[in-house]
Amino acid sequence: MNKKEQQAIDFLRSMECDDPMCLGFSGGKDSVVILDLAERSGIKYNAFYANTTVDPPGTISFIKKNYSQVQILHPKKSFFQLVENKGLPSRMRRFCCEKLKEQYGIGQRTIEGMRAGESQS
Repeated sequence: MNKKEQQAIDFLRSMECDDPMCLGFSGGKDSVVILDLAERSGIKYNAFYANTTVDPPGTISFIKKNYSQVQILHPKKSFFQLVENKGLPSRMRRFCCEKLKEQYGIGQRTIEGMRAGESQS
């Protein structure tokens, strides 16, 4: 194991509490890495994939085939139903992310895989 992997595992262990953490999983490479690190760290977590109904074809079957520990959550309304009711989303009107992705894990400690180059914070 290299130094960065060990640092990540140690960090995850330091953040653990009594309740399982909520791990957001998209099926992408960053999510695959953070799920692997969470498993190797031995922390308690629940992994979720929030189906946006507009993700690339094959994403759900890929997750089902390779990551059975990930729970797939389906929204009450599809992206297209939301657009019918609210219009098209924009940078200032992010209702689709709010309704389809961001509501999961509210009030819980969450883990998400993200490369440093994707976020300044």
